[in-house]
Amino acid sequence: MRKGLMVKILVSALLLTVNVGLSRAAETSLSLSVAAGDSSSLAYDLSLQQIYDPWIANEYITLRPLLGLTAFMWHNNNDSLGGGMASVGLRMSMGSSAVFRPYLAATFGPALLSQTSFDDIDLGSALQFRSQGILGISFGPGLRHSIQASFSHYSNAGLSDENSGYNTWGLSYGFTF
Repeated sequence: MRKGLMVKILVSALLLTVNVGLSRAAETSLSLSVAAGDSSSLAYDLSLQQIYDPWIANEYITLRPLLGLTAFMWHNNNDSLGGGMASVGLRMSMGSSAVFRPYLAATFGPALLSQTSFDDIDLGSALQFRSQGILGISFGPGLRHSIQASFSHYSNAGLSDENSGYNTWGLSYGFTF
């Protein structure tokens, strides 16, 4: 019962955030990521992000909220797993150069997995939550291209007795349109 209520609250909050924010989206970004993960695995992400008008903007930093949808797959010699997720986050760009601009970002959101275990990792639940930290740089005409390094952690947040989690270190390329 508690798990179902928590899922409903999270989904409702995410839908409300998406609905309120759609009219304020400033940019849309599509990115492809390849990462090394636990159990000698590779993880692949295809992400679509809406990046919104800045909350804070000056010559030193720009702080912008973002929403994302991601399809992912984890794979090693013994197992494969797929899933999808939605996320909310913040992106802080530094400087005001028109040539390149470094940024930090953090995202968090619920993920649904195709199974509750991966190789020898017992994830405990098909419902996971991903926390992600990102270090990137935007470059090129209109700062439309980006390359970023990321660390991601998946966990069921204690919704199950088993909560081994799954971690990745990745690189991605993105294009903003």
